Amino acid sequence: MINIEIKKRPRSPKSTKARIYFWPAKESIVDNLMNRRSRPYRQWLKEIVLPAVRGLGYEGVDLRWSQKAGCRCGCSPGFIDRSGIIRTDLHVREAE
Repeated sequence: MINIEIKKRPRSPKSTKARIYFWPAKESIVDNLMNRRSRPYRQWLKEIVLPAVRGLGYEGVDLRWSQKAGCRCGCSPGFIDRSGIIRTDLHVREAE
């Protein structure tokens, strides 16, 4: 099961593209910190994130992985919607 949380965020001229963050099931905070730079993001995109986004009615999105999606230091990796179709940030959580 997948849970999707929609979060509005303040828009600035530099941050116009929506971010989609993915949270794997059964991953502790320590696991998350240790695994930030080695993620199976292609598998997540194909099997979980794109179907979830399409389930919300977003078709034709162009999602690209970015290690620095949420922060310049690389602590918040995620997908960026380069098509501009999605207008809010999404947090896709894989349920246990």
